[in-house]
Amino acid sequence: MPAKPAAVRITKGWTANDPLVHVSLDLLARRAGLSQFSPRWLTTLREPLEETLAKVGADREFGRNAASVAAADDNEAVPWTLPLHRLQAVALL
Repeated sequence: MPAKPAAVRITKGWTANDPLVHVSLDLLARRAGLSQFSPRWLTTLREPLEETLAKVGADREFGRNAASVAAADDNEAVPWTLPLHRLQAVALL
């Protein structure tokens, strides 16, 4: 099984408490129409990336704002789903 991206970054010198250590910068680049994130960009983009992360978070994409439903055990309102990765959302369909 391949190492988790955060573990790979930590072995390359990133600190475990770096706010971007768990963020997929390559996915971000692909969403912007590029093939991958160049490490050279990090110096310039770190501050705006951290500011954006602080505002919107980095939770899984699907179900981040799930509607609340009554829990079966105590009727407390809870999200109907936890946030899901794309493949998890596809599996639900």
